[in-house]
Amino acid sequence: MPIRRLDRFALRPQWFHQGAMLGFGIALIALTIAVGCGGPEIYKASHLPDHIQAVDPIDAEPREVFKVGPASITEDLIDFGDVLEVTIAAGLASEDIATIPARVNDQGFLTLPEIGPLVVRGLNLAEAEQTIRRASIVRRLYRDPVVTVIRKSSRPHHVTVLGAVRNAGTYPMPSAARDVLSAIRAAGGLTDEAGSEIEVRIPDTRSPSHQETVAAANHWAESENHSATRTIRISLSSRNADVPNLELPDGAVVVVKPRPQSCVEVLGLVRHPQLVKFSAGEDFRLWDAITRADGMAVPTANRAVIFRQTPDQSAPIIIQADLNLARNDQKENLRLAPGDVIHVEETPRSPFWKFLKRFPWTVEGNDS
Repeated sequence: MPIRRLDRFALRPQWFHQGAMLGFGIALIALTIAVGCGGPEIYKASHLPDHIQAVDPIDAEPREVFKVGPASITEDLIDFGDVLEVTIAAGLASEDIATIPARVNDQGFLTLPEIGPLVVRGLNLAEAEQTIRRASIVRRLYRDPVVTVIRKSSRPHHVTVLGAVRNAGTYPMPSAARDVLSAIRAAGGLTDEAGSEIEVRIPDTRSPSHQETVAAANHWAESENHSATRTIRISLSSRNADVPNLELPDGAVVVVKPRPQSCVEVLGLVRHPQLVKFSAGEDFRLWDAITRADGMAVPTANRAVIFRQTPDQSAPIIIQADLNLARNDQKENLRLAPGDVIHVEETPRSPFWKFLKRFPWTVEGNDS
């Protein structure tokens, strides 16, 4: 997915100044030689295939629904493990009043003497009272009883929320709100540094249901199974995508990933070749990068070559852009992706010399 590509190939500040980039430089030389020998095609910026284009910055934004603050939950629903006190009154005398403590089992049933098992999980207390009252009348135990249900205790249910949220911590989650959105809202909502990736770590206490498996196939970007936890990654990059209705069990951990660092390298005939940083949500284009490198050092420079790494190729691809056309043509002034290397050139016959001289293993004789 586009957001994962940003994570994997985001550029770090020392990216081109460490020996670890030796392999990339060798691959770049090999690609350059291959191009000269009729190898891989050089793409034109104005005719760039969709799978090579940088992701739309709007799609890189966290969805608005996750930016809201905490919401109050007005009622709590009956859940597995709740201990309820059921009082059934058929009259005013003490012998006409029965008080029965009972626990909701792991199938959501509450079993009462003579009345039998009743599904109460997911009901509020008033709904449970009506369910018990109807059942007692249907079974002809009472004619018109008054039923009262009180929750005496509940199973502990806590979810930890970490990462780019306003108040990271562990929060008790009511049964009416145990989804990812509710957990993030309990932590105060997202910060401005929040990205579009959410990681959910679920204690592996049971096998996922068929419905969850289908939901994972349709919505979840990636799922990893470990002996103690299941890790589920959710991407919010699509404005139309629905977040899975994933119920968070006790002990679940929700991690909101921050935006990946985004920067490009601007080289060649610019006044100050440098790393240029930009926001993951910024529509950052070719001329923006050149401008932040203080513009072109040679007025006659008319071409830029962009080296872009894609996840499906081991070597970077090459994109050519006409700088004269790029001033007024948005396609030619292409959107940049994190990790792009831009080399501004004066003529087509001198594309890479100054670029190669930056590496310590070139003809300058620097020690690696």
